Parts: sequence; structure tokens; C-alpha cells
Amino acid sequence: MAQTSTTVDGNLWLSSSAEVRRAFLVGATNMMSLEAAYAKKKGTPAPVAGAMAAKAVDQMTLDEVSNRITRWYEANPGRRNMPVMGVIWTDIVEPKK
Repeated sequence: MAQTSTTVDGNLWLSSSAEVRRAFLVGATNMMSLEAAYAKKKGTPAPVAGAMAAKAVDQMTLDEVSNRITRWYEANPGRRNMPVMGVIWTDIVEPKK
């Protein structure tokens, strides 16, 4: 069965339940952990973006990350086409001061 790829953006994020949002974040976190573990096994550096994102959310709960993403989309209604991972990068990993 062929699958199509869907980028999770603000429209999909805001129309999803809290459980679906947490599941997305768990999947993203697991992927970052998988990349880091694979790099360690191969003796190479972890991917920079994943390492930076993991460090940025390290002290946050899933609900805190989810709420922050939601607030960003609510504050930027004209940018709801931005992927969730872009919001994480823009608002959490490298926020403007």
C-alpha cells in the first residue's frame, strides 16, 4: 500500500486533539534519539539540527512543548502553513530575543 507524506503544519496541528499532538511530539523525539544513537554507534557526530532541538526541549514536558507550539500558531495566524518542526526551530531552538 502506497503512503503519501503529510507535513504537519499549523492547520493540522490546531485541528488535532491533545493526544494526537503529543503522539507527534513523541515520534519526533524518538526520531531524534534514533539519529543520535545511530551516530554514536557509527562513531559520527549526531545530526546538528536534531541535537540542537533535543537540547532545547530537554527540560520541557510534552505538554509544555505542545502548548508553546499552539500559542505560536495562535499568535501567527498568517503563518499556519509553517511546519510544526519549523515552529519548534523558530520559537524554541533559536528564538529571537
